[in-house]
Amino acid sequence: MIKLLIAEDDGLIREGLKCIIDWHELGIEIAAEARNGLEALDLFRETDPHIVLTDIRMPHNDGLELIENIRAGNSGTKIVVISGYDDYQYVRQAMKYQVEDYLLKPIDPEELKEIMKTCCQQIENDFIRDQMNRESFQLLKNNVFLRWVENRIDPNQLREKLDLLKIDFMNADFYQVCVITWHQPQEGTLSAEEINFRSFAILNIMEEHLDKLQRGYAFLNNDRHIVCILGGYGEQEHLFVEQNYNLLNQLCMQYSSMLKSPWYCTLGKLRTQIHHVHFSYQDALSLQDYMNYSDFAVCLDEQHMQLVYPFPEEEFPSLSCRDSILHAVLAGNREIWNDFIERDFRWVQTQPKPLAAGKYIAMEWLVWIKQNVRNGKIPDMKPFMKVRHVADIVNCGSAQELKGIIYNVLIQAEEICQGQLKSPKMTIIDQIKQYVLEHYDQQLSVQILADEFHLNNIYLGRLFKEQTGEYFSDYLNKIRINKAKELLETTYLKAADIAVRVGFLDPNYFYRKFKQITGVSPIVYRNMNK
Repeated sequence: MIKLLIAEDDGLIREGLKCIIDWHELGIEIAAEARNGLEALDLFRETDPHIVLTDIRMPHNDGLELIENIRAGNSGTKIVVISGYDDYQYVRQAMKYQVEDYLLKPIDPEELKEIMKTCCQQIENDFIRDQMNRESFQLLKNNVFLRWVENRIDPNQLREKLDLLKIDFMNADFYQVCVITWHQPQEGTLSAEEINFRSFAILNIMEEHLDKLQRGYAFLNNDRHIVCILGGYGEQEHLFVEQNYNLLNQLCMQYSSMLKSPWYCTLGKLRTQIHHVHFSYQDALSLQDYMNYSDFAVCLDEQHMQLVYPFPEEEFPSLSCRDSILHAVLAGNREIWNDFIERDFRWVQTQPKPLAAGKYIAMEWLVWIKQNVRNGKIPDMKPFMKVRHVADIVNCGSAQELKGIIYNVLIQAEEICQGQLKSPKMTIIDQIKQYVLEHYDQQLSVQILADEFHLNNIYLGRLFKEQTGEYFSDYLNKIRINKAKELLETTYLKAADIAVRVGFLDPNYFYRKFKQITGVSPIVYRNMNK
């Protein structure tokens, strides 16, 4: 609700103002009322109203002094002046302080109503503009950082963008990237509200600590995982890496219990050049594949991973044949890929510590499959990815059992791939379109739909574009805007309320998309179609 402060020394007029129009209908709440300018100034500071409706002449600081004091604090509060016929000189002085309008006594209810409507519209426009400015900054920052870690931005462009954002991060001596995930597979699909709560809660925590320590910056990637780019100046390399691990391990332990959600944090290798930051990001993503998603917070870098999965001294047989194995899995050639498993585990038996070598081999096979899923080379693997294979490998007691785990994983992968080849593509897209029509007012994304339909998100995005000729986000926005147009034509709901009803969490983003798609603002569209 928009808050209003009434300042009027005449008690009858003050009471009349409270009931002369339906304030609630306009979305206005009378937050306070004052009998003079001095009292009004105290109440203004206490309630911080959006609109001040004040008489020009009052005892103990008149309306002019009140207005002058309000403007002295650089307040953007809308001010409307009430005056008599002989107060013209006062009104002229008040206009110098950018008052919105003035009313002559006796007050005309319709005129007051129209002036208040105008003030409310201006307040809404100011809010949208401020939100757009803040959102634009956040979107730009997030976009620049994401393109940086994905190696999709030229170094000169990166420098220009960081200068624009007033981020001095180009001259660090060292860089290291960490990725924080927070979703246990056994939890199943989370609601959009829960996803937003967890990701933004962790993001805010990391931003606060990194800013306080002047250690780096945090942002979200497309999977709603938190990514931190850490920078070091004038430190020794090993101390920089050690301090980063200790900091993140401490934060993981401290806040995972507070949020009642474990953090899974991985750190990539240290890099000394700005255009190699994406390698550290890829390192961190790869380490996520080794995570045992337990109920406990975990922080892992290459050094600590070796303590869990010691690297063998020799290269195992299948390492150089990954492309052949992938083709065999996709084609359903079980004999070929099983032969590679047998070779690897015969090699395991030749190692000084067969069980440790077997766990390492098993993890390498599992990580290789996960990476192919993430890259979209193996489709429709969501049901497989939710199984706790990492925990099974960690807890396994023999090399033979480890071989069985990997064999079963490959069987599942092969069957899923073969089933995907046989399933009609249009049926999947038709189902997704129907789902969008029924759930357009909820939080939707390719990732959420991929979870719902047990598909790989990258594969689904490509398939949707291939079958419809447009990106999913564009399709979803068109559906929502069409629903918004219906509501604008058939209801008197405010545009901001309509935005929420059709699935836009941020009204200013709705305004931009509506104008982009229709060519006019929601208000203009409503006026044209009433």
